[in-house]
Amino acid sequence: MTETQHTWSPDWGEQIDDRARALGYADVTELLGNMPGQPYGVVADRLGGVAPIQIITVQFREAKRGGRIREAAKDSLVRNLNEQLPSGWGTGENAEWQSVRALASWSSELQVTGDCEELKSTLFAIAQALRGLPPPEGWVPRTPVDPIIECVFNAKWS
Repeated sequence: MTETQHTWSPDWGEQIDDRARALGYADVTELLGNMPGQPYGVVADRLGGVAPIQIITVQFREAKRGGRIREAAKDSLVRNLNEQLPSGWGTGENAEWQSVRALASWSSELQVTGDCEELKSTLFAIAQALRGLPPPEGWVPRTPVDPIIECVFNAKWS
């Protein structure tokens, strides 16, 4: 494998941009918009040779440039819930732990990988609001415009 093909080569961000364009999308945000709710691992497989965490980094880089952090945060939450709660909210063994883990993963990814540490308290408030509802058993949002996602974001994202 050559340096330019390596997942963590110095120009990996540009490689991801190039791969998205090669698939016919203007950028990673457009690609993600055409794969609503799909976990980052599925998107990484579509792009080939990239790590899911790299997609998050590029998504939030683009979101910051375009003033769309809130939309990217909603999108990211949906992808995390679909990945980590495939049977839905409140189902399966250790259901409460699974929801806490999914929300903690989402929050950490945004703060660290997405470079949005300033959102820590907002993300925590959204996670608390979601757990406080709670969503109906078996619920998993399919898109960022899910009514429950909209409700908690409207209540907690200023």
